[in-house]
Parts: sequence; structure tokens; C-alpha cells
Amino acid sequence: PGSRWHKQHHDALSLPVYVRDNSLLALGNNDQKPDYAWHEGTAFQLFHLEDGREARCDVPAADGSTIFTLKARRQG
Repeated sequence: PGSRWHKQHHDALSLPVYVRDNSLLALGNNDQKPDYAWHEGTAFQLFHLEDGREARCDVPAADGSTIFTLKARRQG
């Protein structure tokens, strides 16, 4: 909860990803190379979206433009 330092040892394959609450994270479908069509087969994970909040994720093309934007909102 909140900003703080964590000290752990990891190799390149086990590095954890810390995600803030109210975040929408895009996960690609290719773990072999960094340059692929990010918008194809993308999975999204929503992290602890609080009531009344909105999360947004812009999915980029290779040229940096936005292919699409996904939003999630929680009410009630």
C-alpha cells in the first residue's frame, strides 16, 4: 500500500511488476520479441478499481500512434 522501497533478488525471468491501484494494464501475447503487433491478442488486467474511479489504457502502434483506448469505470 503506497510508495515504499522493496529489496528483493530476482533473475531476468522472475522480476515482479508492481502496479498501482486503479490501473488497467495491457499484456501482450508475444514473449519471444519486443517488436510485434501489440494490439493483436492483448489481454487486459484491471487492478483494484475503487468506486467512482476510472482506469484507462492506450494501446500504441509501432509508429507511436494510438490504435485504441480501453477504459473501465466502477460505479456502485
